[in-house]
Amino acid sequence: MSDRRNGKRIVHLAPKSMFGLALVVLLGTAGVRHGLSQTGAGSNTKASAAAASSKPATGPTAQQLNRQMPRGQQEGIKVHGHWVIEVRKPNGELSSHTEFENSLQNGGQAFLAAVLSGNQTPGGWQVILDLNSTQKPCTNALLTNGLAGCALVEAGSIFASSCASNPGLQCFTTLTVSPPSQSNTFTLSGTATAGANGVIDSVLSNFQTCTPSTATSACPATLSAIASSGSFSAATLPQTSTSATPCGGSGQISCAVPVNAGQTINVSVTYSFQ
Repeated sequence: MSDRRNGKRIVHLAPKSMFGLALVVLLGTAGVRHGLSQTGAGSNTKASAAAASSKPATGPTAQQLNRQMPRGQQEGIKVHGHWVIEVRKPNGELSSHTEFENSLQNGGQAFLAAVLSGNQTPGGWQVILDLNSTQKPCTNALLTNGLAGCALVEAGSIFASSCASNPGLQCFTTLTVSPPSQSNTFTLSGTATAGANGVIDSVLSNFQTCTPSTATSACPATLSAIASSGSFSAATLPQTSTSATPCGGSGQISCAVPVNAGQTINVSVTYSFQ
């Protein structure tokens, strides 16, 4: 409401209106003071609002969420093959101890896919030593697949039958498949005897599978049911260390293993899945 006194118009505010005006003035003053304390003289409340809007949102960031995700969702399954070769003199004295890792072959990938899908039955195994060197510790060891080297095979398997039917082959029916010592491992192991001086510069494991209707216990010796065979894993050991193919040092693969005639070669490969 308003009235005129001495020719001047005077406005009267209601109590609620006075309170509202005071609140507006206080808020405006607080905003100006806040802006001055943050940005200095001459800044206005818009700068304060912009600063407030630029604050990071609460909650985990994308990087934090990635770190919190289980590792199994980001990594594939890996197959590890750890080889150990011990060479002993005829009196049993240890001549050398060598350890190294291998690589999974294309045949090994096919084997896992076929067996895990139930399309094939797992069968026998074979380990071959020394495929590349011209100085082979196993003489006259030409295998049926064209590879030369010491052949360690399972007794009673198709691989053993092939050796028995070819007297010129130097095979050893000493290979065994050990049950898992842990839930994610199994081991192939066997022994051979060197027939000549030479070096072991490569290793190879072979597998055999049968048709799915064949029992696992019958597959290794059932020629008519064989579905496939091939290389599971392999490794090459350089004969000498060079800048191109270093060997024998820390973090490097082992160099080729020398063997003399009459010495025994104990070999094992442990496969694990992680």
